[in-house]
Amino acid sequence: MSVNRPALYLRYTLWDVDILQGNKSKTGQTFLAMAANATAGSSRQPKLKQQARMKVTVIKDTIVKDASVARAVKIPKAAAPKRKTEPKEFNISLTLGIAGVDVHGEIFDKLQNYLEEKATMAIMAFERGDPHLLLHIQSMFTIRTTSTRKLKEDIRAAVGWKDTAPLGNSLCVRSLKEKGLHTTTGLIGYCLKDEREPHFRLYTKNITERQMEEGRRVHWRVHFIYGGSEYKNKVQLTPTNVLVRAL
Repeated sequence: MSVNRPALYLRYTLWDVDILQGNKSKTGQTFLAMAANATAGSSRQPKLKQQARMKVTVIKDTIVKDASVARAVKIPKAAAPKRKTEPKEFNISLTLGIAGVDVHGEIFDKLQNYLEEKATMAIMAFERGDPHLLLHIQSMFTIRTTSTRKLKEDIRAAVGWKDTAPLGNSLCVRSLKEKGLHTTTGLIGYCLKDEREPHFRLYTKNITERQMEEGRRVHWRVHFIYGGSEYKNKVQLTPTNVLVRAL
């Protein structure tokens, strides 16, 4: 490459400020050498080297006059692009309720529409629970998403709670641990626990009758043998289970 002006090699940025302290600096020597090599054999070499030295001096005088100021205005490096998180499959436990009031069927309908479109497997039911026996939604489903946080935001939007939500609203979204009773089978049975009650309402997608039967057996074991609290890793002793637990 033919270069007539060493100034072409002197394309400094503010990142060079800390090391560009004169002709003895690594950067200054490098640029002077480049200028010399580019003009080797030319009668103008001394003049060009002098021009290069003058260029270094000008930059030092104008930019490196105060090193502390130069460091303060150092141009930051461009931020690395964020890595895109790929969706993966989650088995989810969901509880939706509103403090002090029953959840309306309209919310159930909206959540059902969302699960019908997004979930690969789902079970959802109305139930009444302690301490005030308020109607709320319990669900277990399998879905592809990037995180439970993102999923929670999507569900809030699906049921109309993104911008405004009723006072006391509660939406708990958790990934199943798949051990103990926090499993797909355990949660299927839990969703069916009120199936003989008048308020019961059920929605399923790709859940077989065999899976529901197994879920019922798991729930029966929890409720009648272990006192019904093992979903929360607790065991309540009752006249029904005290002898079983003692054995």
